[in-house]
Amino acid sequence: MLVALVFLAQPDGSVLASGSSRQCRAQPASFKCAPPQLQQRLPGQDLTPSVAVRVYDYAGVPEEVAFAETVAKEIFRRAGIAINWVDACVTEVQTQLRVNLLTASMVRNADVPSDALGFAGAGIGTANVVIPRVRVTALTHRISPPSFLAW
Repeated sequence: MLVALVFLAQPDGSVLASGSSRQCRAQPASFKCAPPQLQQRLPGQDLTPSVAVRVYDYAGVPEEVAFAETVAKEIFRRAGIAINWVDACVTEVQTQLRVNLLTASMVRNADVPSDALGFAGAGIGTANVVIPRVRVTALTHRISPPSFLAW
């Protein structure tokens, strides 16, 4: 016999459980954490959230990339997230995200608005940045392109 249940959070904090034969209201579940001295942690285990990002520099701007990575890494560190930048040539490291730094000619025939600085597809973990557009926008606003790229 297969039983399917669906749990829906309600505005009052309760949970509505809906199944094939009945509906019921359940109170929100609560839990208590062990005191810090009893919490187990593996030796050397780092609990800081982290993300690995592979960068493909098709635009050929390694100095700008290095500066932007340093600034962005500090921004994420302040937010409590460790960001690890991985060069495209390093294949033995798994990454969660990919950043493509593109030239203008690479997006000339793409269905991307001409004023877009970049674009990404939903759920694919890839961001595309059009470097010439970033440079023009940065200079228009009197910001250095590497700083603008970092933010």
